[in-house]
Amino acid sequence: MFSYKFYNCVTSRKTLTLLFTEWLSSPVGTKFSKRIEDMSKEELNECLKCFYTSATKKDRTYYRNTSMKSIRAAIDRFLRSPPHNKPFSIISDAVFTGANKVLDAFVKDLRRTG
Repeated sequence: MFSYKFYNCVTSRKTLTLLFTEWLSSPVGTKFSKRIEDMSKEELNECLKCFYTSATKKDRTYYRNTSMKSIRAAIDRFLRSPPHNKPFSIISDAVFTGANKVLDAFVKDLRRTG
């Protein structure tokens, strides 16, 4: 039986992960030479800090806070799912505290400035 919920979840994850991959080829993201699945935790933490504060939509406006949290969750699922099977989470692992604090502060600032 075909599950639309599963299909939507997989499609959404692929779309959000593609967004991050496209960002890596942008002028800001090009300083990170590895694919996300090949980065160490420390490299990925630095990359995410930069991504969270510079990712914009096609119209050059910033994503809403819920969108940014969804993107983070999609990247986390991408890394933890086969074939990558990373044993860490970018949401809860202590190494990513810096990136998560940057995201939280950036989202808070976006809410405040409208």
